[in-house]
Amino acid sequence: MILAGSQVGIVLSGMLFLLLTNPEKMIILKKEIVEAFKDNSEMTFQSEASLVYLNACVQETLRIYTPAPSAIPNLSPSGGMTVDGLYIPGNVSQQIYSSQTAFD
Repeated sequence: MILAGSQVGIVLSGMLFLLLTNPEKMIILKKEIVEAFKDNSEMTFQSEASLVYLNACVQETLRIYTPAPSAIPNLSPSGGMTVDGLYIPGNVSQQIYSSQTAFD
C-alpha cells in the first residue's frame, strides 16, 4: 500500500536526482528562479507556475518518475487507430505501464 503523499516525495526525489546528475540543467533552472524573484516572499504557487523551465523540469520528472502505482488504463477511439504502423481496433482496452512511457 502506498502512503498518502508519498507520490510527492517520489517526484521531488527524482527531480533532485536529475538536476544533480545534470548540473548544466541545474544552472539554467537556478538562473530562471533567481531572475524571477527578488526575495522568497514573492514565491507563490501562482508566480512559480509562470516559470517555463521549472515547469519543463517538473513535466520531465513526471515522465520519467511517474508516481502512478500501476498501469494507466486507456481505451482506443471507437473508429480504431494506427500506432507506429500497427492498427488497433476501436474500443479496445489497453493498459500502459508508466515505465514503458518514460523512455524514448
